[in-house]
Amino acid sequence: MKLVHITSILMTTSVLVACGGGGGGGSESADTANAAGGNSAQQTVTETPVVAEPVIQQGDVTTAELLVDRAYTLKQEFPLAIDVTPIDQAVSYLSICSEFDLDQPEYAINYDSCLIRTAVDGPASYTLQVPNAVEALVAVRWQYEAGTEPVYSFWVREQDGDAFSVR
Repeated sequence: MKLVHITSILMTTSVLVACGGGGGGGSESADTANAAGGNSAQQTVTETPVVAEPVIQQGDVTTAELLVDRAYTLKQEFPLAIDVTPIDQAVSYLSICSEFDLDQPEYAINYDSCLIRTAVDGPASYTLQVPNAVEALVAVRWQYEAGTEPVYSFWVREQDGDAFSVR
């Protein structure tokens, strides 16, 4: 067993020595000198990368100066309490969406961004988990009766906090 182990070590060592340090790619004059029997010494050049120090200008905030409010919980979502008041005691359909544009002549609402879509037939209360990035929501209610216009309600986080009353 020892003989096999020693033999494998010797063979591995001889293969590594026979291969040399390899880099190749030397200059033509060095190859010519080696072919003529001369020795040429190779120089090793080590390049030290230059690291640019960040420039902090007056008014910039460094990481050490950042302060986090103690009330910040690092959660990705927050609970939003929603209270729905019925329209004329009629059954309606409710959508609450996060992507909308108020600058259009008619509200442009991305219904794929809705957090809830449901039928409402009386007073209702919901608690939604809303992503922290959402700053505003729109609630759209349609009555099932033909010819009725949708009713819009808006929630803005900064003004309304964690409660949304849909009327």
